[in-house]
Amino acid sequence: MARESEIDVNNFILVTGIVSFIPPIMYLGRYPYIDGLKYTPPVGNLGCGVLWRAYYAERDARNRDLGLKGELLVLEFEKARLYTIGLKGLAELVRHVSVQEGNGAGYDILSFDDLGRKKYIEVKATRGGLSTDCFISPNELAFAKSKGAQFSIYRVYDFKVDTTSASFSVLIGDPLETFKAITTGYRSTAK
Repeated sequence: MARESEIDVNNFILVTGIVSFIPPIMYLGRYPYIDGLKYTPPVGNLGCGVLWRAYYAERDARNRDLGLKGELLVLEFEKARLYTIGLKGLAELVRHVSVQEGNGAGYDILSFDDLGRKKYIEVKATRGGLSTDCFISPNELAFAKSKGAQFSIYRVYDFKVDTTSASFSVLIGDPLETFKAITTGYRSTAK
């Protein structure tokens, strides 16, 4: 973990211990600009080294869009899989939970296995390769542990957004049994 004094603030965001690379920005006058968006410095002493840029919101929006496209791809795959194996009635019951109920459920898609049992799917999509890191929330981990083998992560990778094609790998059960988990952030509140 780099110390704050070692960070070139022109190329990084430091948010409560998380260090992420961002592209260099231009300085026009007193405050930096990114694609014409003005940077607003934090007001007051937040006590946690927070440096935000307009780029963060743009990157977050792109990641959410990619995630939704990955979920839609898996949703259609699951419906087609069930239909192909003769479970047409169950194919019609596959639900996009994260869209219909919001992101708090701990999974994105409710489907069914080959025997008709519920299957809870969390989708993690990336344009990168299979070994690209992904984030798993504490809620998703708790839900995965509670559902055991009924829970799966569909790791959608090499996603080609223009052709809506990708590869995917399926992890069944507790993600901590397969993945190495690294703490990447903390929630901070004013004292």
